[in-house]
Amino acid sequence: MASPIRISHIVLQTNNPKALQDWYCTVLEGEMVHEFVIIESGTASVRRGGRKVATVGAGDVLYFRTGWRTKFKEEKDALAVTMFKAWYVPFYRYGVIHGDPHLGNYTVRPDGSINLLDFGCVRIFPPRFVRGSIELYRALMSDDEARAVAAYEDWGFSGLSRDMIAVLNRWAAFLYGPLMDDRPRRLTEGMADGHGRDMAQNVFGELRKMGGVRPPREFVFMDRAAIGLGAVFIHLRASINWHRLFESLIEGFDVGALASRQDDALKVAGL
Repeated sequence: MASPIRISHIVLQTNNPKALQDWYCTVLEGEMVHEFVIIESGTASVRRGGRKVATVGAGDVLYFRTGWRTKFKEEKDALAVTMFKAWYVPFYRYGVIHGDPHLGNYTVRPDGSINLLDFGCVRIFPPRFVRGSIELYRALMSDDEARAVAAYEDWGFSGLSRDMIAVLNRWAAFLYGPLMDDRPRRLTEGMADGHGRDMAQNVFGELRKMGGVRPPREFVFMDRAAIGLGAVFIHLRASINWHRLFESLIEGFDVGALASRQDDALKVAGL
């Protein structure tokens, strides 16, 4: 599999908030992005380093639903890796995520790189929340309840009872399950259709019954993004070693370094 995998374009639509577009450009430039594209009246003006250098038409892209159903397994798996990195490199390096990964918010180029669209649902997270995401994974891997509680507190939960922790851990085991399994596998191996949606609804329902615990907004947002992106991988029928892919993203994680990168990018974007 080719490395590094790059996003070919970020498609910056003129009706999106400019500050968020600038933020994403700053975050991904030098990480994964080859070039930025500004949509202008049905064509795309390609810019490198702020300079327009070419124009491409709509025929240069393939839509996800129609263009990739007949691809070979290796191509589909490679696309799934690209999508995983497109969403989670920004999160684990800068604390920002595109929160709406439905099938209409990106297109795929013939070479397997992707065009990201629609930055109206971007969320910037405090560095402690990103740390909590990694710590929860480590806690589940080592069956360390105290570490899991600390991770939930990083996420903004407080006053959790043991019953609440058990419910949250059930959700977390579902979400992180493929990341803890060190072998190539499909994301929902052994699960019924709609299991992720049902799991989220059950968890939120049970938490409300246990005294009205209100999940932090960051928790809800991340859950939405994870379920939406998971639907993409299911559609692709991708079989990947998710554990090793995830470990490669979080290797050497330093919350202080993330905070510094985030702060620098926010200043550049004027946020």
